[in-house]
Amino acid sequence: MENRDRTDLNLGRDKENYNSAINSFHEGLTVRQKKLYDDTVTTLKNKSDEDPYLRFHSESDIDLILGNK
Repeated sequence: MENRDRTDLNLGRDKENYNSAINSFHEGLTVRQKKLYDDTVTTLKNKSDEDPYLRFHSESDIDLILGNK
């Protein structure tokens, strides 16, 4: 049980580090890069609405990209 608790703790830290890195990346974007980034996210969202298989994968990816938890 102790190993499982340690694994859960490590996964939590990994997710926090990942979200922090994404937020730092997003904050450092130039205006032009941000527009391209936002357009890409919009395209991914539109595609995920069209195809249920893509929706399952890309909505969680989009949330991670945007730093949403």
